[in-house]
Amino acid sequence: MSRLMSSLLVALVHSLWFFGVSGSASLCGKPSGNQPSDFDFYMLAMSYSPTFCRQHPEKSDTRQCEGQYGLILHGLWPNYERGYPQNCKSSYLPTKDDLLQTLDTISDWQTIAPEYDDLIVHEWCKHGTCSGLSPQDYLDKAFNLARQYVNPSTLNCEEITEQYPDAQVQGCNGGSGTLSEVRFRVEKDGASTPDAAARRLSSTAFVALNAMGDVAHAEKPRDYNNDPIYFDPVMTVADAWDVADGLYLCIKNNNSEFLWVNDNFAKLVGSTKEALIGTRDSRAEHVAADQRTLQSGVPLLNYHETIQVPTADGSMEDIEIVTQKGLLREKGGSRIIGITVAFHKLFPDPVAEAQSLITDLSMKPTGIGGYIAAGPSSDITLSHEALPTRFVEDAKAYSSNYFLLSQGEALQLHALSQDEQWFFHRGNSIALHIFDATTG
Repeated sequence: MSRLMSSLLVALVHSLWFFGVSGSASLCGKPSGNQPSDFDFYMLAMSYSPTFCRQHPEKSDTRQCEGQYGLILHGLWPNYERGYPQNCKSSYLPTKDDLLQTLDTISDWQTIAPEYDDLIVHEWCKHGTCSGLSPQDYLDKAFNLARQYVNPSTLNCEEITEQYPDAQVQGCNGGSGTLSEVRFRVEKDGASTPDAAARRLSSTAFVALNAMGDVAHAEKPRDYNNDPIYFDPVMTVADAWDVADGLYLCIKNNNSEFLWVNDNFAKLVGSTKEALIGTRDSRAEHVAADQRTLQSGVPLLNYHETIQVPTADGSMEDIEIVTQKGLLREKGGSRIIGITVAFHKLFPDPVAEAQSLITDLSMKPTGIGGYIAAGPSSDITLSHEALPTRFVEDAKAYSSNYFLLSQGEALQLHALSQDEQWFFHRGNSIALHIFDATTG
């Protein structure tokens, strides 16, 4: 295998190569660090079969698409209030045959989930292992919950949103669109509960996040409270902005009172979302800057400034930021009702940062492009006689290196005698080209 690398700016990556000892693999493979039973609630996902079959004509001869199905079971998924566990280390280690035999104990499973025999390994390994239940109890719970929602009739978005106002409805946009899936929040004890709290996002806040500037909305108003982002599990727009790395956001009204802030902003200023929302910005210079932007009627973009933020020891430090201040306009209108603030920390000069890393890590030129410094390695040495013939010397069980490419550099093609893992640490992205002797 040969590899060619080229840099866009400065990239510092960490490579690790190792030898592994394989044993008998379980059905679900290597578990994650998530623990069974450690979750907040279940999400019951019900797919709308007609849409699935229409979007997948290659499935036309399957049991599902040949039959007359409406809502059918997709899965029962343990969830946190934010995020979800997956591939937990379960004490139950069924084989695929065990799972299929368990499925067959549910006499009407083909009516509730006609293709579940194809899904069962994925659903058990990714989600069922985190339930803390046995395969039998997990499947019984999933099918018992789904049984109350199975609907063989043809449904549309308006009907489904009226019938299940607290569910998360995928594919529908304020009552229109193409229904694809309906998801219900279910507490651990099995009781369905309204999911509005988990999905709540004020339309005012979303207009601000969607605009981020002097933009009046001419599009048809949409009900963003019922229009979540369809990840697994479903996220609201507020959820997505909360976990956006490196981005600090807040929305204020005309009096500089916080209508919404993301988690990053709250933590940076040493507070919480709950403590900030509904209060007025206490920093006089920021209130004055808000008023200047509001009175000008023009967004303030790419503004470089220095702000003070608290540190862990209680002192204050200066950080340089680049700020975008937009004008928040009322939904469907042009009246200015507030201001949106988005900023990120100012990145250091890439050339200076690269030189600093080379010095701090005592990195040396590789001779074929870039710089390298040794990282942690194993204290176990493997004899080359026990290794494949491509190894002519003894080798560590694993070793690691820090590697850096400066702007405009490329790492020349070279062959590898062992597997590598690469971890990105600092700088910008790199283009990695891999060539294989057999496949090209």
